[in-house]
Amino acid sequence: MQQRQRTAGDPHAAAGYDQDFALWLERQAALLRARRFDLLDLDNLAEEVDAVAQSLHRELRNRIKIVLIHLLKCEYQSERLSDSWLTTLSVQRVHIEGLLEQNPSLERHVMEYAERAYSNAAAKAARETTLPASTFPASNPFSRDEILSDRTPPP
Repeated sequence: MQQRQRTAGDPHAAAGYDQDFALWLERQAALLRARRFDLLDLDNLAEEVDAVAQSLHRELRNRIKIVLIHLLKCEYQSERLSDSWLTTLSVQRVHIEGLLEQNPSLERHVMEYAERAYSNAAAKAARETTLPASTFPASNPFSRDEILSDRTPPP
């Protein structure tokens, strides 16, 4: 949320964007429902809608990164495979599935985000396992199905 200063003559100042974000949101929703488009704080409303969209993308990227970390740990340190790792994989995949069901347009970004997150995921997996970073492939070795499927990774 980017804040902007309002002047005393601004008719939207009373809506509370800078002073009370919750009040501002409630007012904007009420104005939308009442179809009072002329009273909407369009600049800030557009910023907030965009922020929600960015948040959904960020959530997908972060959850994919967590899955990648745990897939690497399971595959490259299988002797330490734990219920905790498997539970984390399952929980993250369930959340990703729900996110994609509610936002089908995000589907096309799954592998793009996996490719972008992989180097960070590999570095974190190396730290968490104390394995040398060179243990892990230089690029993402996992398919879309391996990332999203709730199958247990092979030991």
